[in-house]
Amino acid sequence: MSIGAGTFTVPNKILPGAYMNFVSAARADASLSQRGVAAMALMLPADFPTLQVIRVTAAEFYNDAESIFGVSSSHNQLRPVRETLRNAREVLLYGMVAPPDEARHADFLSKLESHSFNTLALVLGAADEIKQMYVDFTRRMREEVGMKIQCVLHNYTQKN
Repeated sequence: MSIGAGTFTVPNKILPGAYMNFVSAARADASLSQRGVAAMALMLPADFPTLQVIRVTAAEFYNDAESIFGVSSSHNQLRPVRETLRNAREVLLYGMVAPPDEARHADFLSKLESHSFNTLALVLGAADEIKQMYVDFTRRMREEVGMKIQCVLHNYTQKN
């Protein structure tokens, strides 16, 4: 068989052309965090800006919790945020002074569509109707929009 470098009978010839070895740089977000961005709606202290989605990094949470939330980062109301930031780079929070109802969760999910995140979480004690709303939102975002997100629900028994 004749190839550009002559007759090729044994693999002892170098073929003409450019040989390149590509090595990609490590992804920046892989070295900065463990999991990415999580989103959740919580009942937060009264000083938190209500009905807005706020992005909080782990450093901001531990250094500036007093100015952001009005309480220290060790406050019991901020435990879900603290636990989430153990494995996430950032958390998207939606604050509610009153206990969140179905309309507030719908507002949170509609505002969340314009943000980029990896995990959507629903805190304990939510009704099955609200959990189903989160499942439907996650399914729509994955199938229609193409976002690769996951939804974390506690004690949800519906098969989907």
